[in-house]
Amino acid sequence: LLVALALLGSAKQPRPAPTNRAPASSAGTPASSQMVVPANAFTALSLGSDEDEDAALADALRGGSVDALATGSAPSSRASNRNGGGARPPQQAAAGNTARPHPNLGPHSPSGGRAPIVHGRVPNIHWCATSHDELRWHAAFRALPPVEHVRVGGPSTYAHVRQDDPLWSELHAGVLTSRNVMGALGFCEARAARQLGLQPGMASGRKAESAFWALQEPPPAGCGPPSDPTDADSALNALNAKATTAYNEGLFIATARGGKQGGPAAVRQRHLGGGCSISQVRCAWGSAQEASSLRSLIEDLSLSEPGCYLEEAGLCMLSASDLPLPAAPAPGRVACPPVLASALPPIGASPDGFAVRADGTRQVVEVKNVCPFLSDRQRPNQFCVALDADSGMSRGPHASILVSHVPQLQLEMLCSDVKTGLLVSTSACQGINVFEIERDDDYLSLLLHFLSLFYTRHVLPQEVPGDNFFPRAGDTDEAALYDELLGRTAKLARDAKLERTIAQPWRAASSSGFFV
Repeated sequence: LLVALALLGSAKQPRPAPTNRAPASSAGTPASSQMVVPANAFTALSLGSDEDEDAALADALRGGSVDALATGSAPSSRASNRNGGGARPPQQAAAGNTARPHPNLGPHSPSGGRAPIVHGRVPNIHWCATSHDELRWHAAFRALPPVEHVRVGGPSTYAHVRQDDPLWSELHAGVLTSRNVMGALGFCEARAARQLGLQPGMASGRKAESAFWALQEPPPAGCGPPSDPTDADSALNALNAKATTAYNEGLFIATARGGKQGGPAAVRQRHLGGGCSISQVRCAWGSAQEASSLRSLIEDLSLSEPGCYLEEAGLCMLSASDLPLPAAPAPGRVACPPVLASALPPIGASPDGFAVRADGTRQVVEVKNVCPFLSDRQRPNQFCVALDADSGMSRGPHASILVSHVPQLQLEMLCSDVKTGLLVSTSACQGINVFEIERDDDYLSLLLHFLSLFYTRHVLPQEVPGDNFFPRAGDTDEAALYDELLGRTAKLARDAKLERTIAQPWRAASSSGFFV
């Protein structure tokens, strides 16, 4: 502790900034002469003037003595571009690659001991985050206009409603979306979860009950089983498209004139209170960091593929004309019956965005933020974050698409009428992995078949599903189709390819650390 305090005191004395340790500020002023906690929180061990000071600082970190690194009390000195961040050159992705740790941290702590860990009671879920308001100002992002500029009519017009507007949540009433698709398919029942290899915590009959009760709610007026847009809704969609263009042109003109691009995300967003559970922290982290992950994808795509951009997404509803037709079965296999639109509930999906590539191809984008926080078992009611990528406690991006992601991505591609999707797995300390998955209409035919059975057997007659409700006992054809659905789900997860790795994602400049 004395060594650490001495380091903090000596750091206040003026000294030249070491090369590659404390970059100049965005305003062009020299780096602060104080000990600096970088905004990316990965370079804590390169702050000293020599290796001996780094080793002493690492020892202090392991003992939890340097509270400044946990609270983020020191100012940030990160160089920045617009909105306080900086894009970096993309990394070439290859099959089997995973995102690498931040280069300033290094593969091991300088002392060769345990990785540095920070502790605290209130996680800072807005760590180095941007907001959706700030993201909408980005030159390579096509934003949806505020809801007061949107004409809402039938289901096809829901795609123009922003996801952060209360109306978007209201439109979910009585609609089967990706949040309930795992439960409606029975994937979280004990038998199916075991076949899919789901984590024990995901096996729960409550998922099916949640989907059942969600579909008992009355849907919005004019919303029912999948149908095609009416002429009136097509006219409203044309007006909404014009409003979207006008809104983005206004943002471009305001930016050119030096207009305000939104305040800091952490100021507008509320922090978690004390006493929250780890599941609450992970859920809140995923939402708070979504815009930052999209911004990182924009920056990387813009460098490697000029002309591509991202689009904001609303609630995309499935239309009757987009229902896939099942293919002829292989010899000896059970045929999947075609699904009638009238036998389905209202179905919709809300991707986190769309990537429009340089050739005009549109892809759904789904972000999965890996929360860095863990429950600290040695400190009651506290959490910890491991900063070193080699630590067994450090949480990196997913190395592959999980089977639980497959139904969601496939449903998003179907409802959005696109052929491919990107899953963006973002970690706090070890970069981003971006996976590409292709739409499989044969798989979707099976998926819709079982959603139809869930709707007609349980939702319409108001019968709560029991345990392991798929397949129905004694129905060998249904059992064969359900086994095929489970097998295809696992195969699609395995076949997804790593599209790119972003080793150093964009981060907003911030003086705060991982804890409030």
